[in-house]
Amino acid sequence: MLLLLRTMVLCAASFMLVGCETASLDSYVDPSYSAKDIRKVVVLPMTNSGITPGQAQELSRSFAQGMLRTNPTLEIMGAGEAIDKINAANLADEWAVFLRNYNTSGIPNTNIVKRIGAVLGVDAIIQGSVLSVSQKDSNGFDYPMTRVNVRYGAINAKTGAMLWEISSEGTIQPYSYTAAPIIDAVRLAHAKILSSIPK
Repeated sequence: MLLLLRTMVLCAASFMLVGCETASLDSYVDPSYSAKDIRKVVVLPMTNSGITPGQAQELSRSFAQGMLRTNPTLEIMGAGEAIDKINAANLADEWAVFLRNYNTSGIPNTNIVKRIGAVLGVDAIIQGSVLSVSQKDSNGFDYPMTRVNVRYGAINAKTGAMLWEISSEGTIQPYSYTAAPIIDAVRLAHAKILSSIPK
């Protein structure tokens, strides 16, 4: 009887420590997309709203590895090499403006994409972004919550057309008074995206 009571208490305690974690998924693949036409890509570091540059690099490397598992014949340019080439061509500021404008308007500036693609010599540019972050601690009446929206998109480096886009919302509601770290919710959404990379 005592063993049963201890087991129940441990199960309840572990449930309270874990809380609730969910991740949704939304994706778009252009009807003209064909993986065989894309042989070399670059996965640039994700824009890092709410996470550190090191965490952004870690997630981008993880995404590149996920792409290789999905498409083993794909050649992926390293983010460090790509950053060096973009800076050498004085295009870093233009790319930052492109990302800001694209994330707000949804209309890609194909001229910037083509210039970056030509400098890098790739077929597609893959960019991840943390689009939104919402975080609140408990006020005593409701649970704390951390919610993020993460998006990865592949842009044809020769035409500027969007090849595919995957977004995921990651939500963590721990059973405590403080919200979970933003990176934990980002990793949750990121893992959901990794399971859906187009082939």
